[in-house]
Amino acid sequence: MAFIKEDLVQIGELVKFLRKDQTQKWLAEQTKTTIPIISNIEKGKRGIPKKKLNDFAKALKVTPTSLTSRHVTATSLQEDLKEMGLAFRGLKELPIEARNELVATYRSLREKYLAGKSVINKSPSDLATEVLKKCGIKSAPVDLEVITSKHGIHLARESLVNINCDGLIICSPNREFAAIKIRDSLPQGRSRFTIAHELGHYFSAENLESEINCSPGKQKDKAGERFADEFAANLLMPRAWIKKAIPKKISGVKLIKEISEKFDVSYEAAAFNIIDVCEKDCAVYFSDNGVIQWSRLSKTLYSKVGPFPRGTQLATTTQVFKVLRSHDSRFGPEKTKPEYWFRQSLKGKFLESSTVTYAQKTLSLVWKQ
Repeated sequence: MAFIKEDLVQIGELVKFLRKDQTQKWLAEQTKTTIPIISNIEKGKRGIPKKKLNDFAKALKVTPTSLTSRHVTATSLQEDLKEMGLAFRGLKELPIEARNELVATYRSLREKYLAGKSVINKSPSDLATEVLKKCGIKSAPVDLEVITSKHGIHLARESLVNINCDGLIICSPNREFAAIKIRDSLPQGRSRFTIAHELGHYFSAENLESEINCSPGKQKDKAGERFADEFAANLLMPRAWIKKAIPKKISGVKLIKEISEKFDVSYEAAAFNIIDVCEKDCAVYFSDNGVIQWSRLSKTLYSKVGPFPRGTQLATTTQVFKVLRSHDSRFGPEKTKPEYWFRQSLKGKFLESSTVTYAQKTLSLVWKQ
């Protein structure tokens, strides 16, 4: 059975996952192999012996094809080309109508898969919209279990000891079996985003020609990670849904809380999406004792003031400091001067709304009236 290196790693991870609490010795006994063979398979150093494929599938309770390769190997490609060569050499024996039909089919396939109509060119938002549509999900909060269930993706929440990530997806090379593992200690909002992120890897595997398996130790594909993040944001909070949920007049940080609860996402994710769809000058920032830790500016405001640097010390006259001094989060939106947080004057009246999240950390929203 021919395998390429990436497939061996994926199958090894899959075998390790399916073995669960059983030992390598147990699997060796079930498959009539040896512990070194099991160890090398799980390390991605060798494939499952062809004669033992059914034994492995039975022991791990999956179909044999779940443990086989989906990639084209040099050997199989050579065989396919040989078969195609024989077929095309026989073209002259076909009637002219049959030849034209065959050529037309070939051109149609090239157009479909190589000229912009394939999944390769789908954006994160388009792909997320497609997934929601196929799963019949039309309202928030998005039920991720409906998506995982429909696509046969197993979901497991574990402690993930000695693994430096919030989650990972393990998938058979032919995508017949897939499982997402999420750290069980994650807050609800972050847990949902992590699951959606891993789904981004699953649905865009061919999209970016990257590995579905994003387990620790593998070289990170930055483009793939960005794509998965954008997919997750669009899956959990489609822009059209966010726009519909935002009132014409911003009321303050309570809007962030309302969106967070409606879409079942973190405050940070809710705030980012509010700013992204807002057509007014507005910004959200998270500060620790009055020092900016992260921020997001609307496109209109960003074009005027540029980036909002981390580490910026806010003026003591901002609402942030009033909230910190009084330990009271019941302040309503109040007028503020743009130079307090952008270090330059801007035309128009702005409002600021802040609330303490915990300790000296404060979430704030500023917007143009």
